[in-house]
Amino acid sequence: EKRHGLEHWGINVTSRVPLIIAANKFNAGYLKTKEEKMGHMLED
Repeated sequence: EKRHGLEHWGINVTSRVPLIIAANKFNAGYLKTKEEKMGHMLED
């Protein structure tokens, strides 16, 4: 998870501010990749 990676390097994560972007036919695959490979937390 991204947070654990940051904390490993001494960066204390105290909160998370979500940026909500709706999936559509143009970005659905891109968002899925961000979730699966980059650890982004997406809402359903």
